[in-house]
Amino acid sequence: MENLTILNLEGIDFSHLGNFDAITSTPPFGEAFESLHLIECRFSAEYQVPLLISRCSRLRSLRLYALFYETASDPQLESPWSLRYTLPTGLEDLMLAHDRALGSDLLAWLCPSIGATRIRLLDLSMISQGTASAAAQFIRRAGPSVTSLGLGFQDSSWDTTDAQDAFCAVADLSTLTSLEVLELTPLSFHFIRQDRHLSSKHIPLVLEKVRSPKIRTVRLRVSILEAEDLLMGLDRLVRSLNGDNYHDLEQVVFPYIRNKVVAQARKFLEENLGARLRRTVKVVCEGLHS
Repeated sequence: MENLTILNLEGIDFSHLGNFDAITSTPPFGEAFESLHLIECRFSAEYQVPLLISRCSRLRSLRLYALFYETASDPQLESPWSLRYTLPTGLEDLMLAHDRALGSDLLAWLCPSIGATRIRLLDLSMISQGTASAAAQFIRRAGPSVTSLGLGFQDSSWDTTDAQDAFCAVADLSTLTSLEVLELTPLSFHFIRQDRHLSSKHIPLVLEKVRSPKIRTVRLRVSILEAEDLLMGLDRLVRSLNGDNYHDLEQVVFPYIRNKVVAQARKFLEENLGARLRRTVKVVCEGLHS
């Protein structure tokens, strides 16, 4: 591993490695890693993830998706590893996607150190009700250097908006002064058609909280099967994008539109975005296979 700079691991069960600590503590493990991606890996305890990260002193890109732990820490106790391991200061690209409250401990560990980094690309794509407060605090600390932010919410059920509500109630996005790209994902209208508007409830709320004068692109990952789906909340979306903080907006992107309605959806959007947006903003509709 001495010359390995990129490590992508998917579905690895680290919980069966009794000597995990010894392996990761032996130089030159991780010393050359610049990119570490862990996808659906299993660990025996939460502390192993920060341990692994802290060994990668040259790390620039970190992506953690749906990690599992055999044992979780007691939320009433201070994590014993919280001060023992440090976040690599060269980190620039961070993606965290945890579909349960276990992600709060990881965010709590990352938060005190994030101010020493220069995170440019930040993606928190599975914010739950349990992680909403920690995610909001993390974004505030990381804010000034972030140029691209991705947010996604996982409500506890199809007929609630508890994750969206919890985040929007505490989020302060005023520190995102360098933000150029905002991406809201994943949002789906079509799984439960009668309540599909709920999954997009937070879009205007988040848009109104952003204060960066540098916003150029807004990406809304909404699955659209019919052009009429765009009617839901469109008035408030238009009002939000007409705000002073979007004065230099260049494009609004809808990347998940059913192929057969792409042209119709684009025409519909261009006609309804308002006079100023029609003059200055390009609407991009990307097809989704039927």
